Amino acid sequence: MTTANILIVGTGPSGLVALKEMQEAGLDAIAVDSRSSFGGVFAPDSGVTFENLHLTISSIFMSFSDFPAPDVDKGVKYWSQDEYFDYLTRYVEHFGLKQHMQLETTVENAHLNRQTGKWEVRLTNHSYPGEPRTTDKIFDKLIVATGANNKPKIPEELMQFKGEILHSTDYRSAEQVRGKKVLVVGMGEGSADVASSAAETAANVTVWGRRYPDCAPRFVEPFLNDAKYDEYKHMAQHYKPNGVLESITITRAVRNLPLGLWSVALQGLVSDVRKKHGPNSVQGLSRALTARAWESDYYSSDTSMVPTKSAITLTAAAKGLLDIVIAPEISIENNMLTLRDASLFQATEVPNEQEAYDLDVDVIVACTGFDLAFDWISCSEGDGVLNTNPRTWFKHCFPAGMGEHLAFVGFARPHSGGIPQCAEMVSRYIAQLHIGNLKLPTDYDQLASSDAAAERTCFHLTPEYNVLVDYMAYMMSVAKLIGCTPKAVPRLTKPLDVVKYWTFPLWPCFFRTQGVGAKPDAAENVLSKFGPFDALTPMPLLALQLLCGIVMPFINGSSWLVNLLMPRKNMGRALPRLYKWRMSKMYFMYHNSLTLKDFTTVFTQWLAVMLIIGYLITKSISSVILPKRKLRPAAE
Repeated sequence: MTTANILIVGTGPSGLVALKEMQEAGLDAIAVDSRSSFGGVFAPDSGVTFENLHLTISSIFMSFSDFPAPDVDKGVKYWSQDEYFDYLTRYVEHFGLKQHMQLETTVENAHLNRQTGKWEVRLTNHSYPGEPRTTDKIFDKLIVATGANNKPKIPEELMQFKGEILHSTDYRSAEQVRGKKVLVVGMGEGSADVASSAAETAANVTVWGRRYPDCAPRFVEPFLNDAKYDEYKHMAQHYKPNGVLESITITRAVRNLPLGLWSVALQGLVSDVRKKHGPNSVQGLSRALTARAWESDYYSSDTSMVPTKSAITLTAAAKGLLDIVIAPEISIENNMLTLRDASLFQATEVPNEQEAYDLDVDVIVACTGFDLAFDWISCSEGDGVLNTNPRTWFKHCFPAGMGEHLAFVGFARPHSGGIPQCAEMVSRYIAQLHIGNLKLPTDYDQLASSDAAAERTCFHLTPEYNVLVDYMAYMMSVAKLIGCTPKAVPRLTKPLDVVKYWTFPLWPCFFRTQGVGAKPDAAENVLSKFGPFDALTPMPLLALQLLCGIVMPFINGSSWLVNLLMPRKNMGRALPRLYKWRMSKMYFMYHNSLTLKDFTTVFTQWLAVMLIIGYLITKSISSVILPKRKLRPAAE
């Protein structure tokens, strides 16, 4: 047997960044993958993604913290699959990762020997001519980066269908369903892509979901102002930071609002857009669906569930290219489907309530998610069975009782934000653990338990989605463990940068501004491409942010005193009492409790607010004196 230090299983985006962080920390690590190319589902030969796929996370957000997007000087856009794979290829070349990979290699079994504390791993390499070569190796640590999308899941009730059934991973192009009657099952981002694609050639397409979805548009300004909003028309364009969804979901200014107040503001904004463009517009459909989705938890709105960061299904429905049906139950007889207690959303009528809605279809495309399977991982007898629920793992990474030996990377799916960026942050933490600079908390299993309880409470409208995390809270909590909390105070030579720190989306590059692993130039290479006021949100949301920017430190201070005088254990450490109202949204989940240190940047926050107000006043005066100019996307 030969010996290596760390084995990383998977070379998708999460596996690549794990490999890079281990190598950069001076650790001996290799990454294996059963495919012939790195990149995971984004690789050209993955056979999982399909034509015209675009990411639902913007380019700068999907970039790793110390490797900016090559087109960052043009602005922000949503990459296609090819563009993202090109970025990953550049990343691999820049950090010299290819030499540390073994592709076309499967892990037959990984067994943790408790007596030695080592992993005994059997690998099979399929790249040799003739018979595959199997070898046994010993590793000190195991990092699993196979991704949450590794075992397609189709509900048992759909298997009664006598026609053709495809999982979303089997869908390649619209040609597969040309002239056919199609039912697309699910209302997530994969479903949106499949449904809008299938509508190009199918005889008809119906999208079915059991519960009302939270569909969010990728682009802010066009969604607010274009009655014929179509996301595909904007994909090739670059925008300023305030042009994309993250500007109204993941900034310090937004997260400074209490959750309840944010929810009221969000619903008011969506309602106003519906009135502006009409009930049968994309915006009207969005309001009709999200209002139903949020009605059971009005003061949590989008934070109570997994969102769909795409409105292309709504665009197709508004054009009359497909129907959307929300119904809790389905019955199937041969090729005839009946959806019970159905709400039908069409271009001409929103909604049409029906006790039973019958469908005759030829093909079902099941965008119904995946199961996690790790049957190739085993431990010595008496250790029990590995819990495959990521919510039971500390930081969705370290399983109870095995944290020193085993880590999972890429199993934290942000509510808004990218999986690879959470994977990068936790990989930085793993590297610090393995070189001995840090240790896991002694009670990490208990911390994971309280975090899981908080997640179930917070995301209660999609309780089965066990990989879901809150991006800002998750990233900040891991950053505190590492010691790389983003900088909030700018350099004296660039005082206007305080506005960027306050209003820009919390891009990964912010986590390189200071502390362990700091690479300030990496952040500067991104932030310097934009003006200080390029991320301001539309009114009246901006006015609300400015008001709360002034008053929330006082409310947060009161909450801090309550926590000090009446501490609450267990789940309360992760999700405080009355969390929707008595503190900023950034100070709950994952033990991001308020501390005195959090108040040291209050004056910086107030300075940012004053600078924005000054800018708005100056802009208003200028608009009276100077001729108005039409707003355009950033130049290509």
